[in-house]
Amino acid sequence: MLQRIKKSGSYKSTSGGTQIYVPLNYATASASGWFSGADTLSTVDSENITSAAYDWTNLYAGVTISEEDELKNSGDAAQLNLLKSKMQIAEKTIADSLGTGLYSDGSNAESIVGLRDIVAVDQTVGGIDQSTYSWWQGQVDSTTSTNTLSAMNAVYQNCTVDSEHPDYIVASRAVYNTYYDLLTPVQRFVDESIAKGGFESLKQLEDDHSEITHWAA
Repeated sequence: MLQRIKKSGSYKSTSGGTQIYVPLNYATASASGWFSGADTLSTVDSENITSAAYDWTNLYAGVTISEEDELKNSGDAAQLNLLKSKMQIAEKTIADSLGTGLYSDGSNAESIVGLRDIVAVDQTVGGIDQSTYSWWQGQVDSTTSTNTLSAMNAVYQNCTVDSEHPDYIVASRAVYNTYYDLLTPVQRFVDESIAKGGFESLKQLEDDHSEITHWAA
């Protein structure tokens, strides 16, 4: 998931503040409709904009070089190579921790808000209570016991608003395997860049071969 976010450029920078605010448009305007000529138009205001507020989080990985390592790597070139290797390890460690954080459930107050917290129905995410505001709840199917394309498509449609729809779906290994079996007659292995990250992806195709969704496990 981290690889996908970095590749898509869907992350945004912020200019500071005590918290990170993300604007949300969660409803349509109540004053709208057809009119003709000099009809009186409604100017009734309605609350349809708010923002989610997230606390800042910090992530680090230590880089240490012992005196013994310095002695074993005497010379400027050797020391630079040692430092470069240590920095690469730190970068991979941070990426791994960040990737884990993207799936967190909110139990660690110092971690970033993860998917298992965001797609819940009874959590407070970004300062907004999902139990109070249903539009902030995840779309959850708690009744299906046997995975089918129909059940998956129903959740997909519930997550679609106008022309905005999911373009990336992540799953556990078990769920991915059931999806794999469902697509056996028409499965395609795609996206070499994801494969390089150690992951496999599948695309579900319509009869006209248009892409519906992109799964990764």
